[in-house]
Amino acid sequence: MKKAGLESIPIYPEKHQCASLTMDKVLNLFNNIQRHHLTNNGVLVKTFNTKLNDAQALILDLSKIPQSVYTDILDSIST
Repeated sequence: MKKAGLESIPIYPEKHQCASLTMDKVLNLFNNIQRHHLTNNGVLVKTFNTKLNDAQALILDLSKIPQSVYTDILDSIST
C-alpha cells in the first residue's frame, strides 16, 4: 500500500477504510467468490462467476496479480 501511495483501502462494509491489512482480512475479502453451473439434462449451458468488487480488484492490483489470473484459475477449476 505504501508503494502505491495509499494509507488505507476500503475493505470493510460501506467502504470503511482499513490501514492495517492482515492475511486474515485479505482472505475474508475473497470469501464470497462463487461459481455456478447451469445445466440442461447434464449438459453445461453456462457458467456464472462472482464478479470481483472494487476492493478485491485493488488487492489483486496491489499484489501485482493480474485479474486475468483470477478468471483463468476459476476456468481451470471447472474443467
